[in-house]
Amino acid sequence: MAKHKHYLLHKDHAADELLAALLKQPAYLFNDLFLVVYESLKARKVANLNQDMLRFRVYERLQTFVAEGLVTKTGKSYSGLQPALQARFGQMANARAVQEERKKAKLGALTPPDAPAEVPP
Repeated sequence: MAKHKHYLLHKDHAADELLAALLKQPAYLFNDLFLVVYESLKARKVANLNQDMLRFRVYERLQTFVAEGLVTKTGKSYSGLQPALQARFGQMANARAVQEERKKAKLGALTPPDAPAEVPP
């Protein structure tokens, strides 16, 4: 599980939507799952890859979740393990919150303390 920890640290819209879809419905065939994820990404206007590349990314994330034990594959159907998915969703949210705090702290450290907040006209 440690080798895939980098997924937690950056904004991964495909993984977010994949987790959300698997939390909503208990089981999907891959094509149905991809369509749900693709429509969600289009609605959020973050589907910036062509459809084939996005399909590959979603499949890759799904296989990662299977390897980590978050999703089970039975035949051609994928089903999420709800407690594990909810825990991962929380971990991803916490990791991003920490990263945002670090980014804000870094930006605050780059701003000189004597600098005026606003330049007078």
